[in-house]
Amino acid sequence: MKPLVSQFALLFFVTAAHATYEVKLKGKAFDPDTNELLYYETHKVQCSQTGEPISGHVLYQDAKGRTFAEKSLDFHYSARHPSFVLNDHRDHYTQKVDINTKGIEVKLRKGKDIIKADIQVEFPNEEWVIDAGFSAYVRSHWQKLIEGESLHFEFLAVTRQKFYRFELFKLNESTHTLTVRMVPDNWFIAMVLDPIDITYSKDTRSIKSYKGITNLRKNTHPSEYWVARIEYQQGTTACN
Repeated sequence: MKPLVSQFALLFFVTAAHATYEVKLKGKAFDPDTNELLYYETHKVQCSQTGEPISGHVLYQDAKGRTFAEKSLDFHYSARHPSFVLNDHRDHYTQKVDINTKGIEVKLRKGKDIIKADIQVEFPNEEWVIDAGFSAYVRSHWQKLIEGESLHFEFLAVTRQKFYRFELFKLNESTHTLTVRMVPDNWFIAMVLDPIDITYSKDTRSIKSYKGITNLRKNTHPSEYWVARIEYQQGTTACN
């Protein structure tokens, strides 16, 4: 019986080592000027037992609950640098970002048509962030932000297929929340791109609200993106 017991024990430990758990967050996006409900978003992240994100999925639904876009995320490189695919079902528009050993490959498609030639973006020389990796970046520098230190990092602008440098700093703080502001380091870009404000819970370091430009096109316009105020319900995308 001992060999059989040993086999069961080994199977248990192997299974436990590969066990995962899921965290979930829901949000409502509103027009910041009219307060009109624009869409819903539901985030799910699969986490390892060591507290690292493995993969993610975001579902976007219009005000009537109809799914119009989805995004899948792969955190194999790191929590701050996910590869991802964003599919907009309204007109079969796709953004794809894939991190490999040579750099970051960016593809933009509309159906079978190539919007821009595929490009391999080199890794920046300083700290950099991709898409949903922003909150992981904030959490990794939490104490510096609380203490009022300004941070600088490169953020991938997918539609332009290049990195831009941003500054991040504490905008305000309350007993329960921390609000940070993200602004372009380049004065010219700052003239056309409004600041992005994100509020986090100080207890859980989970996102509570977002105000700024989004990654969703307004009525499938080729270059006009929704600016929204997104309010998140109780939940998180952070692995513990």
